[in-house]
Amino acid sequence: MTYTATALALTRLTPAELRAEPTSAGRFVESFVLQQLRPQADAVSGELMHVRTGSGEHEVDAVTRPLLAVPLGSVMG
Repeated sequence: MTYTATALALTRLTPAELRAEPTSAGRFVESFVLQQLRPQADAVSGELMHVRTGSGEHEVDAVTRPLLAVPLGSVMG
């Protein structure tokens, strides 16, 4: 689902249930963050990727190529 708020509303999970299920809550947060990053990556003809070690022990949810170099305090877009 594209819109995190809509997906979350359809689950009918309460805030207490989300706190009790950090894995589920994390998926919604990750989805929201990626929605916010995608237009920024598109603006510089970048690509948003997910990276995981071969063993699956470590992962990074959002890596851009080319890497976005933005001075602190700047706003892109």
